Amino acid sequence: MSSVWYTEVLDSGNWQPSSRREETTVDVAIPVSSWPFARFDELVTNVDDATVSEHHPPLITPRDIEPDTGVQIPRERAELQPVLELHRQLAVGDILLPPSPRVPAVLVTEAHAHFAFSTAFIALRVKSAVVDPQYVWTLLSSARGMRARASVAERSSDWDALKHLRIAVPPLAVQRGQPVASPGVQWVGVNSRWQTVDFRGAETWRLSQSDVGVPNRLGDLARVENGAVNDSDVFAVAGPSRIPVVTEVEGDMDSPTAWASVAADDISRGSDVAVSAHFPFRARPVPIGWTATRRFLVVRMHESVGRPEQPSADDLVAWFNSIGGRSALAAVASGTVLPRLTVSALGRVVAPEWVAKSGRPPEPLAVQLEQALGRL
Repeated sequence: MSSVWYTEVLDSGNWQPSSRREETTVDVAIPVSSWPFARFDELVTNVDDATVSEHHPPLITPRDIEPDTGVQIPRERAELQPVLELHRQLAVGDILLPPSPRVPAVLVTEAHAHFAFSTAFIALRVKSAVVDPQYVWTLLSSARGMRARASVAERSSDWDALKHLRIAVPPLAVQRGQPVASPGVQWVGVNSRWQTVDFRGAETWRLSQSDVGVPNRLGDLARVENGAVNDSDVFAVAGPSRIPVVTEVEGDMDSPTAWASVAADDISRGSDVAVSAHFPFRARPVPIGWTATRRFLVVRMHESVGRPEQPSADDLVAWFNSIGGRSALAAVASGTVLPRLTVSALGRVVAPEWVAKSGRPPEPLAVQLEQALGRL
């Protein structure tokens, strides 16, 4: 018998606890083909002995995980709070499960040796004689695993809720038959595009261009310019030779509120993306036939014969507004009171590989893992 708090929705923005009543929580199965099931708590144990770190490593929290890719992008260092660290409380193969069932789990590898995890994660240790750690991570981070996690804990997972999971357990040889590369961790320091773990010591080091090849800098892949219109040149009504103007990140693209006259080359062809020049950095598409004010920097991808298709404005906007995109923008911004982006700074941002190669972002991690499970 488990205790559940129910809520009543008052309106779109307010809720309050309603009466408390008891309800039996049923077990939820995560199937894989026709393999037999086992209770989750028979296959994993909960690791719960966090301590304060002595050297303030970069801190990975659940909010630092990209939901679509699973990549971890910490944005701060551990201070005086208890944390979990590899080779102290954690071991390679442990699994860090975020409270939200919509976020993939983290599989601990040696790449996490100089990072720390917040206690907001549920730390799990797999009984590797029975189940493979990567298999359990795959299950929990797949689409079916996220649905099951949501079923046992609608808003937030905890260890007691996870005990109601039942997972399929094929033979170990089958579990290891479809290995999937687990997402990595990126540490982007202030004003640095390239920082990662130095496995030879406890300090971070900066990668040089010769170490990684030529990066996909946005300035090499796209035209990056200031918006074409000053605020003083904007009109509140339409008129001859005036076109709609993007003035706000959240503006309605179907109902323009500002117009201006600009040169033909400054009119969007439907692929332009406007990135706000001041913090907080957000992006939005520039509709075809529109332009943008100088509150924005405008990105227009170059045509490329080596790329199967042109990246869409919507895909680029989604990346700019993701955890990784916003971290990349913050890393090149200048100013501390009100950070801002310049054309040259935005041009230095390293774009994801898909922008230069395929033109399309990869399938979400949950979908990739679902496909791997379908082959078992």
